[in-house]
Amino acid sequence: MTENIFAVVAELIPSNITVHEGQSRLSTPPVLTDYPHVTVWGTLPNDQSENLADQPSRFQATIRLTYAATSGSSLFWIVTRVREALEGAQPQIDGYYIERLKPRSLMPLQRDAEVTLQGGLNPLFAIDETPLIAQRA
Repeated sequence: MTENIFAVVAELIPSNITVHEGQSRLSTPPVLTDYPHVTVWGTLPNDQSENLADQPSRFQATIRLTYAATSGSSLFWIVTRVREALEGAQPQIDGYYIERLKPRSLMPLQRDAEVTLQGGLNPLFAIDETPLIAQRA
């Protein structure tokens, strides 16, 4: 499996949403225009094949989605749109059948005390996760 699974999931998110893969890429120092955004990250695929052949037939990864925004309404806006796009979606990876995605809340809305924006504002964030389960087609 050579696909970037984070990119495969990121492609399903509407184009009017800023998406980062792997880690957030903020300005130095972070500015208001860095928000809102979603970062697609998670665990790398684990081979779960149960065959004696040297060909992986099944893998699983956990996709995490970190939503970040400067207000509660902005955070809810991005969470709603990303969840609508991903709920029941099936990413495409050549040679694999991917089970439907089911994003669920992993971490509720919190203030990000590690980032301070102009005016002393700390952005908000929340995290969803969904399993990405693939079976060789």
